[in-house]
Amino acid sequence: MKKLFVIVMVFVLSACNLWPERPVDMGVEFDTTTNQRIAFDTASGVDALTSRSVSVWFVADSTSAGVRYLSIFGDGGVTYSGYYLAINTAAAGDVAYGEGFTTLAGQWYTAGTVITAGQLTNITVTYAMTTATDPIIYVNGVAKSTAELTTPAGTINQNDKTMYVGASNGSGLKPLDGKIFDLKMYNRILTPAEVLDLYNSRCKIVNDNGLVFHADLNGAAGLQNFDGSTLGAANVFTDRIGGARGVPAGNPVGYADNALSCGGW
Repeated sequence: MKKLFVIVMVFVLSACNLWPERPVDMGVEFDTTTNQRIAFDTASGVDALTSRSVSVWFVADSTSAGVRYLSIFGDGGVTYSGYYLAINTAAAGDVAYGEGFTTLAGQWYTAGTVITAGQLTNITVTYAMTTATDPIIYVNGVAKSTAELTTPAGTINQNDKTMYVGASNGSGLKPLDGKIFDLKMYNRILTPAEVLDLYNSRCKIVNDNGLVFHADLNGAAGLQNFDGSTLGAANVFTDRIGGARGVPAGNPVGYADNALSCGGW
């Protein structure tokens, strides 16, 4: 019995220390009082996609109605280039996704409240990026019912330039009020099983198949103590896939939490 107990404990401890894609207990806290964001000059692998999957781990500090961006490409507007992923667009606690087309952008949102303030949440969106298809929005590994706000028209607008994590660069848009821990983009459609793996594993399962962007928020340049530090232009982050540099603006704050670790399950 003693030997069996030792074997079980070794297995449990090993499972808690599976090598993750990055240490997942670090993130960045954004505040709506300023235009806080991290601007990534994206690498070539992110442009001209024919399919897209985006997955983000975050905690929303507020779920009141209004637009609070998690990330965005392009300059905003009706025919904006790239995409956006937001919470609280139509009503409190919903999730919205938009994709740029040359004539009219497509916009979709979840039917009903799916986000709770203060709770660690994973949103994953998959989209074939055509006018004939709709994206699938998963919250914590489960596909949600969606409604179409605007129907896309024209051809996909792939003039991607900068990826903004936090606030977008569009005028009059509310920035994110919360914390982002991990952000990935794939050049393919993730299967429902893969989406569920991303959620259940808390990033411990390494899935780099088709991964073209991964915002590594595990500390920033020039800082020994990341947690609680105000982030300036010198505190650069790195996209671990393409090497793009992410420059903070508006003084977001480094944040440490064990929410995604084994202890946070």
